[in-house]
Amino acid sequence: MEPPLVSVVLPVFNRQDVIADALKSVLDQTYSDLEVIVVDDGSTDATLSEVARVADSRVRVIQNSGARGAGSARNAGIALATGRYLAFQDSDDWWHPEKLAVQMHTLTAPGNDRIAAVGSNWRLMADDASSPTVFVSVVHTTVSRDAVLAGLVTGVISTPMLLLDRQRIAAPAQFDPAFPSLEERDFLYRCLPAGQGTLALMESVLVEVRRGRNDHVANPSGSLIGYERFLTKYPDEVSRLPGAADWYHYRAMREALILRDRRRARSHHSAVASRSILLEVEYQLGRVFGYAGLAVATRCRLRPRLATRRNDVTPPRTSRISMR
Repeated sequence: MEPPLVSVVLPVFNRQDVIADALKSVLDQTYSDLEVIVVDDGSTDATLSEVARVADSRVRVIQNSGARGAGSARNAGIALATGRYLAFQDSDDWWHPEKLAVQMHTLTAPGNDRIAAVGSNWRLMADDASSPTVFVSVVHTTVSRDAVLAGLVTGVISTPMLLLDRQRIAAPAQFDPAFPSLEERDFLYRCLPAGQGTLALMESVLVEVRRGRNDHVANPSGSLIGYERFLTKYPDEVSRLPGAADWYHYRAMREALILRDRRRARSHHSAVASRSILLEVEYQLGRVFGYAGLAVATRCRLRPRLATRRNDVTPPRTSRISMR
């Protein structure tokens, strides 16, 4: 029997209320040649019972002896994956039924031989009756691994949005457990081959995201460590990319201000080479008022140019993806 073409790794920890929906959204894909490896990271609630209710031979479940973190759990799933193509689902998110079909079409289309990974647009689920928000808007385009490291692409490369071709990536697919947040950027940067056009960005909204317990917004402590780790893990690479070092110091400064860690905030603020009045205004607002001050700066468009020039919303158009 031939192994499935796509392996989907789904780490989970104490998500009894949402895991079934996340899992079913993978199993209900119009592209059905897949396996799902659910990695339970030491759950103490009814998560495993909810997974067991989903009767499908394509699902495999492995259990860690204790909570090791999402990166280690994904690595355990990757080690058992048999498919050429690798995807990830979070335990609280939901895939549109055509997600894998659309991304597989891009990876396998004639002329797209350089593309090693595909990301997609996503939408934040509303907690109330209001309309959900589309946080990222991209066109069908490709970018390089340097754009990933430089912060030019963000949400479209979160783990639930990704699909990778394991025969085209430059390094074994492994997450660095030392990243408590932002680990997907490090993972993708190491996996992508050098050169232009190795990461494709899809215009379609293919994933519905629930604001998580440990994402970079809800977990400023993890984000601060993540930004600082990029600066120490890739000092030469970050230094050669124009504006990248400033961007990482700026982002670390903001997270430190949210945490009211003035010492680390001051250190990162001092390291930003591109000084401006807007940077000073935002820093002082954050230093005095914490998160509330930073929110005012964002709402009043007082953020410095180095924050917005990173182009979180629309990555640079470098070349069109073949959609034949």
